[in-house]
Amino acid sequence: MMGENSTPAIQLKDVTKKYNGLMALKGVGLKLEEGKIYGLLVRKSEAR
Repeated sequence: MMGENSTPAIQLKDVTKKYNGLMALKGVGLKLEEGKIYGLLVRKSEAR
């Protein structure tokens, strides 16, 4: 787990995304630590 004073390799805060007026994301955040491996899994139909 990251320490309080650690700086993440990648950090997103309060991400919001709309598609044709439809709110898809609102207030999403993400922190990725340096030196770790991450993966993203999606359904095949959505991996275009």
